[in-house]
Amino acid sequence: MEMKDFLEMRALEGNGLTPYEQVKIGYMQNKSRTSGTAIAGLVVGVGAAVAAVGMGAFACAKASEARRTAAAENAGTAALLKQATDFALTQIKEERGERIAGDLNITTTISDTLSGQQSGTLTATQQAELNQAQQLMFGLSTGEYSKNPQRVAIYQDAQPCPCGCNG
Repeated sequence: MEMKDFLEMRALEGNGLTPYEQVKIGYMQNKSRTSGTAIAGLVVGVGAAVAAVGMGAFACAKASEARRTAAAENAGTAALLKQATDFALTQIKEERGERIAGDLNITTTISDTLSGQQSGTLTATQQAELNQAQQLMFGLSTGEYSKNPQRVAIYQDAQPCPCGCNG
């Protein structure tokens, strides 16, 4: 009998292993088998890693785009701010010039008035109104306009009734 036939015969009889060896080999074979859960976990883990790398690349692209957009908006805002500042400075310079010119005019007028170099003439209407105002002020200051048109005596002696009822 050849060795191969001998081993096949022994295999039919229980592989020629003791019951302990058979249990031990079965345990080792079960232990080394990969389960479906482990394979599914491995696939999900690899998928999550690929998704994370993809999301990272997408986030970097979006961040770069946001940076470019923000830079463009900042440039527009800076230009608008410069325009507003230039306008404000122009207005301030114009107002300052007007104020200085006005101050010079007022100074000249006050100086002329104090030195008596200005002279004015009143029209006939203005002169009549001035006379009325002076008259009114004189009447108010002297008490003429506060007098009652009918004089009232403050005290009189007792007199009999003029109707004759009490005699």
